[in-house]
Amino acid sequence: MLKTLLKKQLLELNRSFFVSSKTGKSKSSRSAAFTIVLFVLLMVFAIGGIFFYMSYMMRPLITFGMSWLYFSIMGATAALFGVFGSVFNTYSSLYDARDNDLLLSMPIPVRDIMAARLIGVYLMGLMYSGVVIAPAVCVYFITARPGISAVCTVIMAIAITAVVLVLSCILGWIVAKIAVKLKNKSIITVIVSIAFLGGYYYIYFKANEIISGIVANREAIAAKVRASAYPLYIFGKALAGEVLPTVIISLLVIALLAVTWLIMSHTFLKLVISSGKTEKAVYKEKAVKRQGADRALLRREISRFLSSPSYMLNCALGSLFLIAVGIFSLIRGAWLVDILTQSNESLVEYAPALSCLGVCVLSSMNIITAPSISLEGKSLWIARSLPVSSWQILKAKLGLHLLFTCVPALICSICFCIALGIDVIASAAVIIIPQIYTLLCAVSGLRVNLRMPNLNWSNESVAVKQSLGVLLAMFIGWAYAIVLVALYMLSVQLLPSALAPIIPTVFLAVTAAISVAKLKRKGIKRFETL
Repeated sequence: MLKTLLKKQLLELNRSFFVSSKTGKSKSSRSAAFTIVLFVLLMVFAIGGIFFYMSYMMRPLITFGMSWLYFSIMGATAALFGVFGSVFNTYSSLYDARDNDLLLSMPIPVRDIMAARLIGVYLMGLMYSGVVIAPAVCVYFITARPGISAVCTVIMAIAITAVVLVLSCILGWIVAKIAVKLKNKSIITVIVSIAFLGGYYYIYFKANEIISGIVANREAIAAKVRASAYPLYIFGKALAGEVLPTVIISLLVIALLAVTWLIMSHTFLKLVISSGKTEKAVYKEKAVKRQGADRALLRREISRFLSSPSYMLNCALGSLFLIAVGIFSLIRGAWLVDILTQSNESLVEYAPALSCLGVCVLSSMNIITAPSISLEGKSLWIARSLPVSSWQILKAKLGLHLLFTCVPALICSICFCIALGIDVIASAAVIIIPQIYTLLCAVSGLRVNLRMPNLNWSNESVAVKQSLGVLLAMFIGWAYAIVLVALYMLSVQLLPSALAPIIPTVFLAVTAAISVAKLKRKGIKRFETL
């Protein structure tokens, strides 16, 4: 039975290679082979290449006789990367799998179900931690040319994957405990994803500086690791080929695996069948305020948006950047002015135009309307059957985009005006132009989606991330920004600088009005034929 369950688990993990996410049907052999090759190239050459470069940059630690510090850093990185890559798979495949109820209702031992799930989690962690530790070991072997001690290094590299499994199970258990009590589970996904993106880009831009600092201050860092993180020191010594630390850590890892299995054996069933604490609803008499159809439709769109992590992360990340950049400009306004002055003193005169362009570009990152029709999927008939007009449905989708983009854009514009000391007339342009630009992008995205809808998806991520219309909507937004720059440069030649924003503003307003008119006329007809 375990063999059958394991085969099923492996098929689930690799489903995307063999089954089309658009249609839910099996891919052709050629398409499946292409997907597998592409994935291998991504993992081995793209991600693995990054960590190979990182390992190569820290090679001086090996030549200076500090291999343990080299492995302490790379081992910790491998464990961290492996845990992050597999923790949510642990939760979804172990505690939140769709077929848990079905399997538990069958005469199958719970330990077999657990074992199959855990092997799947282990393989996922092995993949993520392997792309870090394998290049590190290769660089070490090439540089140090160890003898028989290389056996200890290989054993400890395998031990890292076991540690990743233990940590993934612990964190997956914590996520499961939180998810049971949390109503909107998508919040966890969004917060963790944003935190990971922030950490990734910070490390990406600071990588050379961080690695150079480690190599330059290796003695001080080594002393701190020995004093404050002794287990990491022992782990590094074991990876560097010392026998005694290898034996001790191997025994500890085996003990941790045994304890993890025992604890999960006692908690697995309880967490899987738990549906969270439910409170008995007590009716309290209160006045019910009448709500219009437009407001109800907008609330429906907001609810749909907030319940989908994929929708929020892929289509509304610009809102976060708008607020973050606005706050940054308030804190470092003087620094921004100095940068403009040092680059070219005449650039200070163009600060309002640059601010306006910056807000528009960040706003174009939001493409909320671009997949909004596609996300209705096969339930589009529900919206069509409501006692409301087609324009009201489309207007609600526009309202969602404007709500989550115009407000952050307004905040960012005001912050720029305050930070850069922009005068009142120019401030009006910095505030108004991005608002009209946002409306134009929202309407354009909706019109594109009406022309290129994808209603036959099996996973909403396909509608959000793998749609040509979404990509086209983003390019259209950038094209509008380029046209704005060209019109502004032309306006500066024809009009005084204070009046230069008039031509771009008029262009945006007229284009937006025409787009809205076409949406109300042709867009409604197309929507009603879907």
